[in-house]
Amino acid sequence: MHCSTLHIKYSILILLLLACSASAAPREVAGFYFNYSESGPWDSAAANPDAISMLCPTWMGIRGSKGEMYCKEDPKVTAFAKEHGIRLVPLIWGSDRKAMHELFNSIEYRTRLVRNIVAALDSISYCQGVNLDFEGMDAADRYVYDFFLIELAAKLKPKGYMLTIDVPAKASESLTNSWAGAFDYAEIGKYCDRVMIMTYDEHWSTSHPGPVSSVQLCDRVLEYATSVIPAEKIYMGLPFYGYDWPAKGRATSRLYSRTSQILEQTEAKLNWDRDAKTPWFVYTDSNGAKRTTYFENGRSIAAKLVIAHKWNIGGICIWSLGNEDPAMWDAIRAYRGR
Repeated sequence: MHCSTLHIKYSILILLLLACSASAAPREVAGFYFNYSESGPWDSAAANPDAISMLCPTWMGIRGSKGEMYCKEDPKVTAFAKEHGIRLVPLIWGSDRKAMHELFNSIEYRTRLVRNIVAALDSISYCQGVNLDFEGMDAADRYVYDFFLIELAAKLKPKGYMLTIDVPAKASESLTNSWAGAFDYAEIGKYCDRVMIMTYDEHWSTSHPGPVSSVQLCDRVLEYATSVIPAEKIYMGLPFYGYDWPAKGRATSRLYSRTSQILEQTEAKLNWDRDAKTPWFVYTDSNGAKRTTYFENGRSIAAKLVIAHKWNIGGICIWSLGNEDPAMWDAIRAYRGR
C-alpha cells in the first residue's frame, strides 16, 4: 500500500476521533512511567503534558509475602506532575504467585500491606492514589483478593486517594483461567475507581507471530467489561511496543524507534493487517535468518481509539511512555479533544 494512501486513511481516523470528541465527555489518558528506563519515559512525558491526565510511575513493589513493600519516589516526576496538574498515581507491583497466595490469604499480612501502602502515599508530597499491578495470581485467590480491595478502599477513600487497578483482558468470565481467573471484574468495579484493562499481548514473546493488540480483541473485551463494570471507570490499555519473532524461539520486545530502524535498514515491505488494523513486516537479519515483526504506530493506535469511543469508556492507559511512534500523540490528542 502506498504511503500516501496510508496517510489519507490515518487522517480519516483522526477526523473521526475529533468528531467523536466534540460531543463526548472529557476522556482521560493514563501513562505508565517505567521508572527503571533511562530518558525515554521522561522525554515522552515532558513533550506531551497536555495529552496526559494521569501518571503511574513504577515506584513501589511488595517484598516477600508478609505485607512489606518498598517505595522509591522520583521527585522530578512528582514536581512535573504537580506543575502540569497531572494526577500522580504510583504503581505497586507483584508477580510472585506463591508469595501473593500467602499474602492475600492472611488477614495479618493483608492488613500490614494496606497500612504500608497508605503510609507510602502519605509520604509523597503530591499524590492522588495508587495503582495495583499484581499479575500471575492463582485463580483460586480471587475471593481473598476481593477482600484486600475492600480493605484497601476503606482506608484510601477517607483520605481522598483513588484506588486504581490493572487487570488482564478477558471477554467472558472464567473461574479457572490461570492468567485472568483471579480477577473478578464485577467485584473489582464496585471498589476501584479506575479499572485499567491490559488489552495487549494478544500474541506474546513465546506465541506464534501476530498482532499485539487487534481491534477485535479490544472490541470483545470492552463489550464484556462494560456489561459488568461502569463504563466511566474503564481504561483500555494501549501497547507502545511490538514483538520481533524468529522462525523458532522467543520473540524480542521492540521499541518503535528500533523497529523503524530495522524497517529502514532492511528495506522490508511494510504490510497492514486489515482485520487486526496493525502493521507488520518480515525481514532477514544479519545472520540470514527470517524474522517477523508486529508493532504499533499512529494509525493502529487511532483505530483502537475508535473502539474506545464506541464503548464510551472513561479513558485509556499506555504501556509504556517512551517506547512510541511520535505520531501516536496526534491520535491521543484527538481522542482527548486537545
